[in-house]
Amino acid sequence: GAGGMPSFGRLSFWKNSNYRNIRSTIKRNFERINGDSETNILVVGTLTGGTGSGLCVDIAYLIQDMLPNNVKNLDALFLIPDRGSLKTDISLHENSFSAISALTYYSQTKNKYNVVWPDKTQFNTSAPPYQQCHYLSQDFSNYKASIEDLGELVKVAGMQVLLNIIHTNTPGAYFQASLDARKIDQAGAERLGNQITSG
Repeated sequence: GAGGMPSFGRLSFWKNSNYRNIRSTIKRNFERINGDSETNILVVGTLTGGTGSGLCVDIAYLIQDMLPNNVKNLDALFLIPDRGSLKTDISLHENSFSAISALTYYSQTKNKYNVVWPDKTQFNTSAPPYQQCHYLSQDFSNYKASIEDLGELVKVAGMQVLLNIIHTNTPGAYFQASLDARKIDQAGAERLGNQITSG
């Protein structure tokens, strides 16, 4: 990890060996599942620490650069801190705030992402990092079911992916239908942002 410091998390990405490892892992896994232009990609992480909050923008654009046919299918699920931690560990909230600010900035089409990767290739785009960022709060209405670690977040991400794969939310079309409706609204009217949150 980056010890709760987003700048260290982001810098770790730019170390040439880390960059090559990340790039080859994405390529290998996409090929292993026989990925194509219809493959949905979900980036899962936490914006409370340094690694996820430091890498959340760059990793999205690396995926876009590597898999340009999947930009329309690139979403994210990020964990944000609970309200109670504001008094005990404000750095969690500072990390989330800076990451969400960066994601919001690059989600505006007037702001371009221009980069020269560590392997000296260039990439630039005005596309948002993700088609939809879903922020998952650790707060729940009864304060007894908070997500305390990455393993719990992975379970929630797994549930979301499973709902997509086996369509368990039809005919009622509850969870995924709400997300899909949000995507349609934002694309059609450009009134709604590409960021949602739930607990």
